[in-house]
Amino acid sequence: MKGNMENQQQEKWRTVFLQFLLLAVICLLLGAIDGFRSYVGSYHNGRFWADLTYVMRWDISGWLIWIGFIPLIVWLSRRFPINRNNRLEILQI
Repeated sequence: MKGNMENQQQEKWRTVFLQFLLLAVICLLLGAIDGFRSYVGSYHNGRFWADLTYVMRWDISGWLIWIGFIPLIVWLSRRFPINRNNRLEILQI
């Protein structure tokens, strides 16, 4: 019985870790895409005014910050769901 509970706990933590890893990869990819977009957008009159490593560093770090906020947002959306019946009640807290 105790071994089964430990296996369930390990499986839960494994799932949480994999979800966190997937979230990190998605934010990293979005940051890289955003950084490349910023770098290409910096092209003006034949000159790049921003260095690629500088732009990538800022844009990727900006997206990676969301790793801490997304679980909080998901938890709040599950804790306080908004639907047609309770929209006004939530605003009147």
